[in-house]
Amino acid sequence: MVRSKLLFMGVITVTAFGAHAAAAEVLIGVAGPMTGTNAWFGEQMERGAALGVADLNAAGGVLGQQVQLITVDDFCDSEQAVAAARKLVSDGVIFVVGHYCSAASIPASEVYHAAGVLMIT
Repeated sequence: MVRSKLLFMGVITVTAFGAHAAAAEVLIGVAGPMTGTNAWFGEQMERGAALGVADLNAAGGVLGQQVQLITVDDFCDSEQAVAAARKLVSDGVIFVVGHYCSAASIPASEVYHAAGVLMIT
């Protein structure tokens, strides 16, 4: 419930301050260790984000637009995290939930910052 509210507030904030008005969907990303020794944490992150997205969409979406979740695997590795962040940015996400490991989160945050994408971790 708390994650859903945080996700909702983040999506609303980003949407209000720069989402593409012509987009049919609001794209958000979840980035974490979907494989490897920390995959359990990544799975939980993805499930929580998916529940938040389902709640948002059931309530009519964000500003009348449906929310779509895009998941990427960073393996808790800095190089893979940067590649995952670049993929999310190129896909057009406006908000990212993740990364789980600080070794992945810190370098990925530089990619998001340069692209103007909000990240919460």
